[in-house]
Amino acid sequence: MHGLVFEIIEEWIIKEHGVDIWHEVKEKAGCATKDQEFLRRAYYRDEELVDLFIAASELLSTPVKQILEAYGRHFVMYHFANGYDELLKCQGSTLRQWLSNLNAMHDHLKRSFPGEKFVAPIFWCEDCDEVEGSIILHYYSLRGPLFVPMVVGMLEQLTSYHFEVEIKMHQLALQNEGGSSITTWRITAVDETQRWKLSPKAMGPECENKPVNFDGVAIPNRCPFSGKRLKKPEPVASSDTAVNVETSPTRSRFSPLPPHEITSPASSTADTSSTTDSVFQQYNETEEDSGLSQTEMQEIFPFHILVDNAFHILQVGNLLPKVLKKKVEDFQGLHIQDLVQITRYVKSSKGGVQSNHIAQKPHSPL
Repeated sequence: MHGLVFEIIEEWIIKEHGVDIWHEVKEKAGCATKDQEFLRRAYYRDEELVDLFIAASELLSTPVKQILEAYGRHFVMYHFANGYDELLKCQGSTLRQWLSNLNAMHDHLKRSFPGEKFVAPIFWCEDCDEVEGSIILHYYSLRGPLFVPMVVGMLEQLTSYHFEVEIKMHQLALQNEGGSSITTWRITAVDETQRWKLSPKAMGPECENKPVNFDGVAIPNRCPFSGKRLKKPEPVASSDTAVNVETSPTRSRFSPLPPHEITSPASSTADTSSTTDSVFQQYNETEEDSGLSQTEMQEIFPFHILVDNAFHILQVGNLLPKVLKKKVEDFQGLHIQDLVQITRYVKSSKGGVQSNHIAQKPHSPL
């Protein structure tokens, strides 16, 4: 565990029980670190944290489970009060969306900690088909079920404070018990009228797949991160060997290649229909379509990969080929599994194994 976790337990015990109790906890746990001297990005052994929790449990005559739950609740509020509130608020508008983005947030935070000792748990979430309006949360940790009560405390505090809804967590499985490799909960809202805060599906079928209305939304002319001015896509004159993706009725805004690089694989006399029927599946564009153009998307999201429903690559960002030292054409016809491999275990309760973390294949053509 990194020092941030220890810093939070110190703040929690002092705030709730006083500095004298904190000193007794440290003495009982054999912790020699002076007050407020845990180094946030330094690595400490897991056993040191466990010793602190056990010492607090014995001194406060409180079961370890309740200590961990209380710590989990304080853990959430610590981050909302210490500069992480904007990051946490933009994780998702419903609890299922928020939890589904948690792994990506951990991956991002991992870059802020030195070395390879940042070991975050894995969360994945899905709608529950058995109980209407509820969601299923799966949790996996290399530390096993040790901190499961902490997760319960975190979620109860998060939903109460951020989503303003009280939840019930029914544990369906516990990691390393009964043959289960993961811990699973079914989460329901205490007040059924608030269950829409758990998942878009709970809002009703009319809202579940409702498209977002972008009317009146102006596309920015500068990147919000780099300040770089975004270039407007310029129409490209059509020819026998090129297709103008901005004007062609058979071409999507999300064409796989920049306009000047989309050429017919045959001779220059071949018509453009052969290109349209290439390995890249296209989406017809209608007058009602709205959103970013192909070139705008490639500029704003320079490292993205766009795939179709069958996970064939349709388009990549402007900088991704440069990072991989390849050309845009090298992505043509690839299935996503030709490029990446599953490295993070994700098991769905509906069967099958999926992944929400990928890495470049060692023997990939790229």
